Amino acid sequence: MRRILAAAAVACLLLSPAHAVRVEQVTSPGGIRAWLMPSPAVPVVAMSFSFRGAGSASEPADKAGVANMVSALLDEGAGARDSAAFQEALSDISASLSFDAGRDDFDGTLYALSESFGAGAALLGDALARPRFDPPAVGRIRDAISLHIRRRGEQAHRIAYRTWFRGAFAGHPYARAVVGTAETVAGITRSDLAGYAERRFARDNLIVGVAGDIAPEALGRALDAAFAHLPAGAGPAVPPEAGLRTYGGLQVIRRPGPQTVYVFGHGGLKRDHPDWFAARLVMYVLGGSGPVSRLNEAVRERRGLAYSIHASLVPYDRGALVLGSAATGNERAGETLATIRNEWRRLAGQGMDADELAAAKRYLTGAFPISLTGTGRLADLAVALQRHGLGPDYPARRAELIARVGLADANRVARTLLDPDRLTVVAVGGPEGLE
Repeated sequence: MRRILAAAAVACLLLSPAHAVRVEQVTSPGGIRAWLMPSPAVPVVAMSFSFRGAGSASEPADKAGVANMVSALLDEGAGARDSAAFQEALSDISASLSFDAGRDDFDGTLYALSESFGAGAALLGDALARPRFDPPAVGRIRDAISLHIRRRGEQAHRIAYRTWFRGAFAGHPYARAVVGTAETVAGITRSDLAGYAERRFARDNLIVGVAGDIAPEALGRALDAAFAHLPAGAGPAVPPEAGLRTYGGLQVIRRPGPQTVYVFGHGGLKRDHPDWFAARLVMYVLGGSGPVSRLNEAVRERRGLAYSIHASLVPYDRGALVLGSAATGNERAGETLATIRNEWRRLAGQGMDADELAAAKRYLTGAFPISLTGTGRLADLAVALQRHGLGPDYPARRAELIARVGLADANRVARTLLDPDRLTVVAVGGPEGLE
């Protein structure tokens, strides 16, 4: 048998020295690569995987929503099994499959008991390489998606996000909703679904992360069962870099109701930018969830204008954002927006103080290990480390990378990242005092 372990295990400190997790880089006999975080305490295995460049941005405009529709149909029958038989096969081994289409990538997960993980991987292999797309399943899923789209069209926060993206990314695939529209979904054929799967699911754009109770040799066999039947090369239609149209200003969409929903933002930083951690700290101080958040303090705590408010980095591959949202009563909509703009301008112009920076560092450092509870989170991390080229030792280095950000650096990034003059706002509701 070919050697499966492709690289030495690298110790990564995730929680504390007493909770070190190894990252093993595994290559299957068929050449499928994965990063494994062994965790033998519980007899469960989680596998996360991602097909890069296979998200909704790769779709033709007249077929918007095809990736999302495929994600809902892959477990609705594959190979020799129709929908009912496929679901029964998963249930028989206590396994679960899920798929999700984003703007940039197409992702999936497999959960199974250690003893049945190989059988679950074989079912996943059928779903990816031999999906059936039977007419009854296609019709049922199409109806469900169409209903979902109609309901989204009535929700103020969905209208706000959709309008903001259409304006900011006008002319770019990011302007389209991942779920598509009622018209495009109605026009998606079985041939469109099968063609998407054939073109986008391949070995060269595949990233795999695994965590749980499984040996490298057994994982190698499972990897081949799941992915070896895929074509060698994908044909992703990589979209061009997005030219963001965030020139400041306000768009109001009048709708009946007691609240006004805001979506606001402008350009941000991509994940590989050298100032990434400084930007994360800036955004936590501006729009994080804790007491140090200036938007939370000024809008929610001090004035009682909104139940919740946030702003964060959104690092899409072709166009990174700083994006936030809030909801407030119509009668105080003007005050809420003025306060948001003021805090944006104040942090950009005056910067943060040492106490705010220290609090942000404590949060970003402490929240990371807490977020990694469970095999599923670890498998997701293994995918993210590969996708962003961070290296298997990144979890051990992360706290030091955050600690290195000084106050001068953080405030330099605040000045360049936050641009109050380009803060573009969409308001949906019945806001008073806004035009």
